[in-house]
Amino acid sequence: NNSVLFTHGVMDTYPLYNQQLNQKLNPGVEIINIDYLNSEDYRKTISKKLGITFSYSGNNYSTAFDIAGKLFATKGVYFSNAFSKTELKKHEGDFELSGLALKYGSEKTDVSKAQSLWVNKFKKVQIEKVNMSDDYAKKMANNYLPLLLTVYKSYTADNKTKQATAIKDLAEKIAN
Repeated sequence: NNSVLFTHGVMDTYPLYNQQLNQKLNPGVEIINIDYLNSEDYRKTISKKLGITFSYSGNNYSTAFDIAGKLFATKGVYFSNAFSKTELKKHEGDFELSGLALKYGSEKTDVSKAQSLWVNKFKKVQIEKVNMSDDYAKKMANNYLPLLLTVYKSYTADNKTKQATAIKDLAEKIAN
């Protein structure tokens, strides 16, 4: 609640809109699809909803980070894992892995939190059964890769070989 999530692309955005509108999940999260930031009407709507002003330089990514910079002190600001990896890399030290999103304004991922999310929250059976020949399903499953890599490294460091192998196998299934 009281958060902003920057998304990128139709497949990244509309399932979330659907959950908010039809299932009433996470109504306190403002979803901003950066693909629409080139629309003056969309920018005005976002500006009004968030109560801030921001400039548009013609670059949707720069505008998203401008908005994020103005909000992170008062709201949780997150970027989806589908956001441009090149753009995220430019701000590499500014993120913490937080489930399937990256939290802006943080510097270090809480590995125990990542493990807890994987073990207790996510529906692993659904992820494990994803049909990787379905392009849409594969793209959505890719959102899990940063979390899986973090949990894999943690299990490996803790010598939890069986768990690490299971995570590695799932990550390879998604990535290939």
